[in-house]
Amino acid sequence: MVVAVNGAIVIASYGKEFFLPYLVLCNNDAYLHIVPTTPYSTNVLLTIKLLDNRTIYTNTINQSEVLNVNYSALMDLNGGHYKGWQIISSQAVSVYLKRSKGDMTILLPSDALGTAYLLPSVATVSNDKFRVIVYAVQNNTTINVSGNSFDRITENVTQGNTGEKTTFILNRFESLILETNNMTKCTLSADGAIGVLTLRFNELQSGAACDVLDLKTIETVPLSSSFGKHFYYRKFDQQANLTLYITGEEDGEVLVKTDQTKFQVNLTFNATVSLDFPTARYVTLMASNPIQVYATTVIVITETQEYILNDFFIPSQEQYVRCTMTSSCTELCPLFLNGASSFNSTDPNSFEQFSFSDATESLGFNVSSEIISHYLYNKDIIMKIWTNSSFIYFMCEINTGRVFPLGMRLSKLYRACVPDIVANGGLGDGIDNDCDGQIDEENINMKDDDGDTRIDEDTNFICTPVDITPVRTLPTVAKKKRAPTLLDIAIDEQDSTMPLIAVVLSLTVAIFAVFAVISIFMFLELLSRRKQIRNTKIRPFVS
Repeated sequence: MVVAVNGAIVIASYGKEFFLPYLVLCNNDAYLHIVPTTPYSTNVLLTIKLLDNRTIYTNTINQSEVLNVNYSALMDLNGGHYKGWQIISSQAVSVYLKRSKGDMTILLPSDALGTAYLLPSVATVSNDKFRVIVYAVQNNTTINVSGNSFDRITENVTQGNTGEKTTFILNRFESLILETNNMTKCTLSADGAIGVLTLRFNELQSGAACDVLDLKTIETVPLSSSFGKHFYYRKFDQQANLTLYITGEEDGEVLVKTDQTKFQVNLTFNATVSLDFPTARYVTLMASNPIQVYATTVIVITETQEYILNDFFIPSQEQYVRCTMTSSCTELCPLFLNGASSFNSTDPNSFEQFSFSDATESLGFNVSSEIISHYLYNKDIIMKIWTNSSFIYFMCEINTGRVFPLGMRLSKLYRACVPDIVANGGLGDGIDNDCDGQIDEENINMKDDDGDTRIDEDTNFICTPVDITPVRTLPTVAKKKRAPTLLDIAIDEQDSTMPLIAVVLSLTVAIFAVFAVISIFMFLELLSRRKQIRNTKIRPFVS
């Protein structure tokens, strides 16, 4: 969602306008799961349209409700035009593409799409195939594909086997489908905004309009400009294993720390490094250059002893969600859990904390995590990860066998970042104003808080007495005494010096008057005694 915060632009995984491309998927258990993310208590109007702007579905839900829309029902309403659907909301929402069981993904809003993407090399399991769906949101968009030779290409619903072709032109809401049996590192670049999804599957039956697939995983690929350097992930008890695929766009090093070990890996431009963590409780990564981290794991459904494959991209710490502060000192946070706020830890050992530090082992920042439960979700486990200024949720649905992040920011970081030094450092605008990978890290105190030789260049917003407008009222009769409040303290400096001068002058005059009165009385007493001495006659003693 593009959100204006103190005049700045913040991009995130939730928003108001989305496009769901046609997935060439016949499976009738897929559905859209739409959750209001707006912090405001208001009704949300949802509309789904065809590409010719015809409305085929509309509904209104409140902030605490969710909406499920069946994918096969959308296909039935499509009228034979298999290109995709526009999803429009009156307020910010998160849109997830789910199935009755297994992996799922979050759709990115149209304003959060970019022009450059990176697909990692991923190990193939059994006879898996990979389908990459690229879609445009602008007319005459040129797309370049490099790094992988795809086995089948479907361009604008026209199939072909031209695996050597690397340049394609798409109009608004048109799609390019690339398929391969071997997913190696691949880059996608365009001269306009595009979106990218990946499907891992076994093909069961091919059809004229869609395919029946044994769909393993489905993922939305984040744009390359959102890559970060600091990553933290803590495993759920339901995860049987964890494999991380680490890919960068340039050579670099990654420091890996777990609760069991510590080591360093080297990255090269044209390769993906895979790391297995079968028994580690948590994993942290600290990279010298921005990287992408793709996770593969297996969720065990205890009741049925099913092992469900899950893939997801781990958001970097730099892309955790942040609350914003309004001018009236009210904190607004995006909601991901139906607006409810009641949490309970599942066990006393649910809390973990890790400190990210630099090469000299000096403290950078702390990241904490806690496994919690929520009364609105039956047997689902939620993990909250947070720093002192940001947070993110991961959910593990133990009955449906999936784990996924609920939402994240997609800010342009590091080499993709453009410095934007503004007055007072932005005052909590949620932007990396100085392009150092940190957001709102400074306090307004005329000090170099982050050690980069600059002062107050990327500041947070803190409510102080100066921010609160003073309210002055006339004194009332028999007014009760009360403790002083911020309203009493937050008065103008000039107004506060005048009563002080008046008090000092009043005390000085009073003291002078007292001394004057005492001096007058003492002078009169002295005159009286002298007169009395002069009038006294001394008579001789006569016996």
